[in-house]
Amino acid sequence: MSIAKVLQEKLAVAAKDNGIKGLIAYTSPQNKGMIRLFNKLPYQVKTEKDDDMIILNCLFSEPKQDGKDSTSR
Repeated sequence: MSIAKVLQEKLAVAAKDNGIKGLIAYTSPQNKGMIRLFNKLPYQVKTEKDDDMIILNCLFSEPKQDGKDSTSR
């Protein structure tokens, strides 16, 4: 498991433990590693484009239905 994946999992646990409802990430479209990592979360991921940025977000109350990586919506 990569360090990024470990940190992301710890961040999600800490967020849930502190009453935060989900995660959001702002990144460039060229940051394929971050996009891929976020889409591996066990939650439905929504992807938006805002100017030259990609916005990824998920809610902990919305688990993935099919168990596969999320795609753009």
